Amino acid sequence: MSGPAPAIVTAISHIERELGVQLFLRHHAQGLSLTPAGCGLLRDSKQLLKQAEVDAFEAHCRERVSESYVPGMAGALQGAQRRRSETA
Repeated sequence: MSGPAPAIVTAISHIERELGVQLFLRHHAQGLSLTPAGCGLLRDSKQLLKQAEVDAFEAHCRERVSESYVPGMAGALQGAQRRRSETA
């Protein structure tokens, strides 16, 4: 492949305009590389996705706990949530 597909280039340009920041450096015939802002967005996006995964798992666990209550499990889940919020 000689370079990014036109649809991808258009989408990236649109995102950059929306955010008001350049995310990629374009290297003629060599592709793209991330700018410092692009690196920051990538890092933050990965953290958000990881947190969303944790939140979805915890929501699933809360549903399971409420469906079949096991003494001590609610307290253990609350303790895990408290420890996570203390480290955040």
